[in-house]
Amino acid sequence: MTARTAEPQPGYFLVRIVQKGPWVPAVIRQDDGQLRAAILGNAADVYRVWDFGHPIARDDYDYLMADAAWCRRHAPDKPLANPDKPLDQRMSVERFKREVLGYANQ
Repeated sequence: MTARTAEPQPGYFLVRIVQKGPWVPAVIRQDDGQLRAAILGNAADVYRVWDFGHPIARDDYDYLMADAAWCRRHAPDKPLANPDKPLDQRMSVERFKREVLGYANQ
């Protein structure tokens, strides 16, 4: 996981596309000496991911990307298939990491 510094660093993150929306995977990568970001595989602003993202492990990023793709194909009513729609119930990043990703209390 990435330690937070003033300047963006490569890593894997959870972000929301909309307020009270589901947590979705994002990445910041170094490409040809330049930092580039993506949210759910779509190009995004590096500072949006860095400033609002919560670090996660690479395995969790990979799992969430695969889960989002599965939801789009097989479960279009699930939050990861509709990341631009707010959820009825707000879930904190800590609760999401604990309940969905199995992280210990952080």
